[in-house]
Amino acid sequence: MTQLRNTRERLLAIGTEHLNAKQVKALAIQKQAAGKADRRERRMQSRFSTFSARTAKEAQRISTNAGRTHMGGKMKERLL
Repeated sequence: MTQLRNTRERLLAIGTEHLNAKQVKALAIQKQAAGKADRRERRMQSRFSTFSARTAKEAQRISTNAGRTHMGGKMKERLL
């Protein structure tokens, strides 16, 4: 994200100067690469949060049913 912001700032700062084609192409490539990295990072964060939520839900389910057992099709408290 920082790289994308820096590239944008450089493009705006250089906007008044005369640019050659190589400079423009290099900045465009940097911007494209930064955008791809940002999308990849967001995708991974989304996958992690989905996995984390599932894991938390499963842990809660296990802890809720820890003292219970199936007997005759019904959940009954386990006698210790």
